[in-house]
Amino acid sequence: MRRRPVFPAAVALWGLCVCAGLATAQAVPDTGGRVFGAVGGVGGDGGSALVGAVGAGIRVTKHLAIDFEVLHAGDLGLPTNIDVH
Repeated sequence: MRRRPVFPAAVALWGLCVCAGLATAQAVPDTGGRVFGAVGGVGGDGGSALVGAVGAGIRVTKHLAIDFEVLHAGDLGLPTNIDVH
């Protein structure tokens, strides 16, 4: 039976919690413009790809925002021709 790596998963979960805690400490205005970006990576089946995104938007009210985001991902090796019958 193969052992599952618990330590890397625990470290990843801890990192996500720390980042989320730091993000909640930021002062966010109720209305106004927003600009954001993200960089990440995906891997599997012996390959990997870098993923990046940028976006901008406007917060209309405290609970409503309209955003536009552009995402770029390299060849992930996923099928792009989906046959629907």
